[in-house]
Amino acid sequence: MNSADIFAVPVGKKVLIYAPLHDVTALINRVAWKKWSGYLEDNKQCPESALELFSRFELSQKGEPSCRSGNLTDPLLLGLIPTRACNMSCRYCDFTSSNPAIMSFDTAKNAIRAYLELLHQNDKKKGEIHFFGGEPMIVPELVQFAVEYARYEAGKNKIEIHFELITNGLYSTTLAQWLSQNFDTVILSVDGFGEFQNRFRPMKNGSPSFETVCNNARIFSDSDCEFVIRSCVFQDNAAHLPQWAEWIGNNLLPSMVCFEPMTKSQESQKNEIFPAKPVDFVQNFCNASDILKNFGIPVIFSTTDITKNTNSICPLGQDALIISPEGSISSCYQLETEWKRQKMDLSFGWIDSEGFHFDMEKVNHCREFSVHNKRFCENCFCKYHCTGGCHLSHNTDKVSGLYDDFCIETRMISAAFLLDELNQSALKEEWLSDEDSIRIMAAQSSDRWLDYRSMAIAEL
Repeated sequence: MNSADIFAVPVGKKVLIYAPLHDVTALINRVAWKKWSGYLEDNKQCPESALELFSRFELSQKGEPSCRSGNLTDPLLLGLIPTRACNMSCRYCDFTSSNPAIMSFDTAKNAIRAYLELLHQNDKKKGEIHFFGGEPMIVPELVQFAVEYARYEAGKNKIEIHFELITNGLYSTTLAQWLSQNFDTVILSVDGFGEFQNRFRPMKNGSPSFETVCNNARIFSDSDCEFVIRSCVFQDNAAHLPQWAEWIGNNLLPSMVCFEPMTKSQESQKNEIFPAKPVDFVQNFCNASDILKNFGIPVIFSTTDITKNTNSICPLGQDALIISPEGSISSCYQLETEWKRQKMDLSFGWIDSEGFHFDMEKVNHCREFSVHNKRFCENCFCKYHCTGGCHLSHNTDKVSGLYDDFCIETRMISAAFLLDELNQSALKEEWLSDEDSIRIMAAQSSDRWLDYRSMAIAEL
């Protein structure tokens, strides 16, 4: 039995045992945890009281999620960035370019044709085409052409394409209806009630955006597409998440809701918009999640998906083919200026009429962006579903266990989801209301059960 990746996390008076590579989640008391720790460390025959749990570790053992290698034959997705321009003026966003280009029809056509040829050559019958921005629907003709061309060409080889769009929803209802009928997934960004949406996500001219976005949200909600609401959470709107969740449940029918904490940016600092405190974010996130659960709507936070193990949660490291408006290929949809600021080069080729041109040395460099190469994450129980978060915006070049606010939020919500999985809602509520218990978890530099002597809970 590999006991190195069995984790022990304090939650109030209990200890949460989590072994993602063994498919084991369990809850034990502190007395049992202290008593059994020595048996795990010395690999001794376990006592009868621990037999059921320890046998579960033996029954299911998986390898660590691996990094990609070899030729690029199975890309995660094809991502098209029609433009970096945007018709909103979000007060915290640094994402749009000062001189945004627009992708040509030829570039979109070449990329789609090359992608479908790559799938066909490798006997793949399913593919993913995602649209990123700026706001992709600033150039609706290009998006419509790309979808229709891809669907037609894919049909020749019976390849099923899943179309996904990330959008701000600021366009006509006619366009929203077309999107709802032609996209499999629509991810709509809206930051809450009108007082927050209009203040922090106004139109370019400063006009309110909530009414237009809300009308289009209803169109997506009433359609057959997978409709996801994504809300950015900051100091001003965090306390309103439960009310926002109640409103969503009563007025819309999304497939899922995603609440993400705001990342600091030059724009947010200039406009004095601040992240919510971790405890405030987590408590309101969990309250909102419980409310939406009553409507049958799941809630996610990108780094807390405990349903799967991976080495990277973002396209970077997963052989995604993201095409810039100019036709370069990279594994990241964020601005190239952001890469350079972090001294990264995430591009690895270009597209033209002859197809994809990959620099395999650069492809392999992008594949190295993995949790396996982040010492900061090596002892955290979230490592296989968080993977350190965004490789670009979350700094993991530091000592393991020195958790920042983003880490604390991820750890707490992950633990809350695991408690939900164990039907421990009462314990979850009690734990989340106890700041001392939260502090203990935040202070635990290693969650590995084998490091039990150094754990904060060992002193209690």
